[in-house]
Amino acid sequence: MRINKIIPSMYQRRLLLLGCMFALLVLAPAAQVFRLTVVKGETSRERAERKLVTQQWMPTVRGRVLDRHGRVLAFDRATFDIAFDYAVINGDWVYRQAARKARRLEGAKWAELSPEQRDQRIVAAAPEFRDRIEEMWGRVCIAAGVSRSDLNEQLVNVRKQVDLLAARVAEQNRRNREAELREKAARGAEQVIIVETADVRRQLVEEAIPQVVLRGMPESIGFAFMRLAEEDARAEKEGEAPRYPGLKVFNSGRREYPLETMSIEIDRAHFPPPLRSDRPAVVQVQGVGTHLLGWMRDGVTADDIAARNKRREAANFEPPSPDRARYFAADSVGAWGVESGAEDTLRGLRGLQIRHLDTGEVENLVAEPGRDVHLTIDAQLQARMHALFSPSLGLTVVQPWHRPRRREDAPPPRFNEIPLGTPLNGAAVVIDVDSGDVLAMVSHPTFTRSPHGGPAAEIWRDELNLPYLNRAINKSYTPGSIVKPLILSGAATMQRVHPAERIECSGKFYPQLEAGYQCWIFKQYHNTHGPLDGAEAIQHSCNIYFYELGSRLGPRGVWEWYRRFGVGMPPERHWNLGVGQEFAGVVKEAAKTDHREAVLMGIGQGPISWTPLHAADAYATLARAGTRIVPRVRADAPVRTEDLALDRVAVEQALLGLRWSCSREGGTTYRVTYDMPDGSRVQERIFDIPGITVWAKSGTADVAPFRADLNFDGNIEVFDGDHAWCVFLCGDAERPRYAVAVVIDHGGSGGRVAGPVATQVIRALMAEGYLPAAEDQRRAGR
Repeated sequence: MRINKIIPSMYQRRLLLLGCMFALLVLAPAAQVFRLTVVKGETSRERAERKLVTQQWMPTVRGRVLDRHGRVLAFDRATFDIAFDYAVINGDWVYRQAARKARRLEGAKWAELSPEQRDQRIVAAAPEFRDRIEEMWGRVCIAAGVSRSDLNEQLVNVRKQVDLLAARVAEQNRRNREAELREKAARGAEQVIIVETADVRRQLVEEAIPQVVLRGMPESIGFAFMRLAEEDARAEKEGEAPRYPGLKVFNSGRREYPLETMSIEIDRAHFPPPLRSDRPAVVQVQGVGTHLLGWMRDGVTADDIAARNKRREAANFEPPSPDRARYFAADSVGAWGVESGAEDTLRGLRGLQIRHLDTGEVENLVAEPGRDVHLTIDAQLQARMHALFSPSLGLTVVQPWHRPRRREDAPPPRFNEIPLGTPLNGAAVVIDVDSGDVLAMVSHPTFTRSPHGGPAAEIWRDELNLPYLNRAINKSYTPGSIVKPLILSGAATMQRVHPAERIECSGKFYPQLEAGYQCWIFKQYHNTHGPLDGAEAIQHSCNIYFYELGSRLGPRGVWEWYRRFGVGMPPERHWNLGVGQEFAGVVKEAAKTDHREAVLMGIGQGPISWTPLHAADAYATLARAGTRIVPRVRADAPVRTEDLALDRVAVEQALLGLRWSCSREGGTTYRVTYDMPDGSRVQERIFDIPGITVWAKSGTADVAPFRADLNFDGNIEVFDGDHAWCVFLCGDAERPRYAVAVVIDHGGSGGRVAGPVATQVIRALMAEGYLPAAEDQRRAGR
């Protein structure tokens, strides 16, 4: 009985064990099926579907950049290079194909053949492949629309170039070997072997690179050859012989800037007397608008992708699938200026062809070109103004009349004066008062783009001139006296001064100080201006008057008014022109500013800095009686306005002072005394253009001495030269139409140096039709 009970129990355990094993065998595949169909089903389906679908991306065209009159400043010229493997060009492909066929025909007997017999078999098989290549070249000529003689000439040139390279490599190899042998070093033989091996490898690499046989083909031909290459690729997958062996198509399209170099005729009949001539000068301006337009860069970086994603997130933009604006590694990307700032607008959408291999269905998404970007800039005015900075004209070259006339008892200068004839850098900006549009934004020196798109290496290395820097918006300048109309308007609005109040010019604001805080007339001539109202203080540029206003405003008031006029704004309230880096300006925080610094900022010195665009922007705001329109360079940028609520009487007084500054004796922008070549001296008004009304202020801004070899004798010396400003409004007798800022780096006197350039800017506006010329005024009966 006991045995009988044990036996069933043992069988039951065995059956249970077998059942578990069977269950495991069944459940394992079931689990795998569940994992593949449920857990990873979607991914697996996508992978399977992708194997049944092929995608072919088609290129798009970048949008154009145009100026305010529709002139094309930048566009894509779509071109393609047609290339073939060098083995196809030099006959190696024919030999290899013939050898492969000969080995296949001989089969096992190939190993028994002598080298001579093998060569005979290969030669016998070669005509078939040679004829195939000849026929291919014929079809290439037809597809490209070129003659066979032209194609043959290019093929010969390619072979010559590669042969020449091989000869150079061999010659260098020989020289290296001889040099190593002469050294008789213990490791010489090994070194020779290494050099020879490296040369041979380089030669083989050069021969393996596809060689271009047709350059600059238009888009239609490029696409036609692309299709031929695709057909060959499919044929090879199916085991068929390609009709165009070794064919490669490269997108060689480049961004072109048709107005990068312009010839401008400059009328010199109204130049300063020492430079005047009845014969116009033709200036070839190179690098027109380079700082504004920027350039392209080949190759996408991680920063490019991150920046694009950040822009998309900020705009709450969810890219569609597929993302036809996506970056590929070899894409060209806007790297500077408008090309960078308008990247998302200019960049087009690629075309896409989707083939479903299971059904044969083909979907075509047509490429969409990028959108054009219109600028407020006038390219012709931009070039004409830039021509004024050409050293050949002499306006921005250190001249004898630039230098101040010192008193006999004046101490000698602490540092060297900039030598006569030295070219000076600078910037100029023109704003349309009514719209806030920037009509011209010149930064000198400029440069032309290198063949690879951006600045050449020497441009980045020029630490003295900084040609890559857009001085108009991205260089820090102390403003100097040109801020005095702004300080008057702000102080009167805050009721710190009454328009009728007269303030005595005592020559020294702090009598107890031996130096500093003096009026310029006292510093140079030991004289004073006497009692002045606001308009007279601007006319004579009296420092004492504006020291007093800076003192009354105090740190808080000075800080507030500089900020209201756009200095030191946070990023969201800055210009955001989309043309590159912008210097927001700096005004020291009120809490960290002592009273004497506030006094100094009353004349635009001390802890305050801005740019030429700040200056033109501020004067345009005065012309609008206190309404600030944020400047813009892109025509599609939104118009942003702000009412500074300036006291109207104060604004009128400030404009009156600017008018007197250039139209009355004693004004700092009234006249210049010129030293003539014969030793005589001639006085002329700076702004004396019939029918044109000007409101102007010059300024001389402190700047630290700099070290340079300006004499080109190998000696680094220390030179001194303040920045020269002239900022003005111009228009007709009714009201100002344009706000202009001109700054000449290290020029010294604003009136003597920047003033003559400023008056030529007015004549540039006249030449381009923005202001009426004299004959137009006569016809209008003015």
